[in-house]
Amino acid sequence: MRLKDERAKICNEILNGIKVVKLYAWEPPMQETVEGIRQKELALVRKSGFTKAVIDSFNAASPFFVALLTFATYTLTSSGHILTPQIAFVSLTLFNQLRSPMSMIAYLVNLTVQV
Repeated sequence: MRLKDERAKICNEILNGIKVVKLYAWEPPMQETVEGIRQKELALVRKSGFTKAVIDSFNAASPFFVALLTFATYTLTSSGHILTPQIAFVSLTLFNQLRSPMSMIAYLVNLTVQV
């Protein structure tokens, strides 16, 4: 946001002083200044977009991995633990109830990254 404000400020100054810019032929240096700030801004937008994509991917895949890890832990911790349909479906129901709070956490992390 800071880069966007800086770029807007410089563009506003250029437009307000366009006669002076034209008189002294300062167009190329002014263009380079604005383009430099814009490149920094675009790099930040790309980084933010990549971070959001990673968080969204993790959010979409996390219920599957939680269920897989839980069932694997349950069956591998003891030979007496047998994964029956009753245990599996009750567990999946509980995981589905936890999906909403988990997505809210991911949303809050995303908001924190944007700030």
